[in-house]
Amino acid sequence: MELVSRDYDVLGTKVWIMVAISEGEKAAAEEAIKAAFFRAKEIEKKYSRFLKDNVLADLNSRLGEWVKVDKETFYLLKFGDDLKKKTGGVFDLSVKGILESWGYDAEYSFKENGVGKLGDIEFSNDEVRLSAAIELGGIGKGYAVDEMAKFLEKFSNYFINAGGDIFAKGLDEKGEKWKVYFEHPSDPEQVIGFVNVDEGGMGLASSSPSKRVWSVAHSGRHAALASNKHHLVNPLTKEPADKMLAVYTQAENCSLADAYSTVLFVMGYAVAKEKLSELPIEAMIVDVSGAIYRTDKFRGDLFVRK
Repeated sequence: MELVSRDYDVLGTKVWIMVAISEGEKAAAEEAIKAAFFRAKEIEKKYSRFLKDNVLADLNSRLGEWVKVDKETFYLLKFGDDLKKKTGGVFDLSVKGILESWGYDAEYSFKENGVGKLGDIEFSNDEVRLSAAIELGGIGKGYAVDEMAKFLEKFSNYFINAGGDIFAKGLDEKGEKWKVYFEHPSDPEQVIGFVNVDEGGMGLASSSPSKRVWSVAHSGRHAALASNKHHLVNPLTKEPADKMLAVYTQAENCSLADAYSTVLFVMGYAVAKEKLSELPIEAMIVDVSGAIYRTDKFRGDLFVRK
């Protein structure tokens, strides 16, 4: 097989798409990749909290009002709100106010400014009403990856990597399962293991406060990838989550893997360990002490240190 590989800066990171193709499929693969990147850019323009003139900005400028939204926006807000209810508030789209009060704003000023406000979302038919500003961190990239994958479904073998939020299906250009490395949570120059992705498709994600934690191997090399950095907020305490070192998740799609990697990190090691059996994902969690817990069906091998 031949590998068609393209990258593009979108969704706040470098996104890679790789498609392993048979003879005669290159033109179709190029077109599919182009369409997938166009869809990612469309989602970014619509929902980035760093843009001033988009759907998200409009909603945040109309707090307390009932606002009619399109089906996609309604779906994403409902997904986030349902996750908030299922996790007892551990996940909350309205952490935007907290982040910006710390200076994590569009200008990355990092100047603290008061105390952030959390709020709720109400739903009625095709309308929503917000009591506080929101952002789609924690679900946006995973959703975008799944949307991009729709343009590649005509191919049996492809890999999408949006800064560590991944969906892979089939085999690489060598006819082998796609391999994804688990980066060391404290040292991006090291890896602690790897997983050979299920041929039928697998979503993967990770969360860590300051380190990059996933990398992808192909053609005999691996490349470091970016992930969340210092903006994993615990809505219950309004402070940075600090009870976990790293989380690695696997799910049937990237939306679930992405969302629950955030949820588990914010929960902290002890609570997450108790709750994992109730969640629709598999995971490996790493405590701040270095202790590691994996669900029974979490795929992958860890390297044994001698």
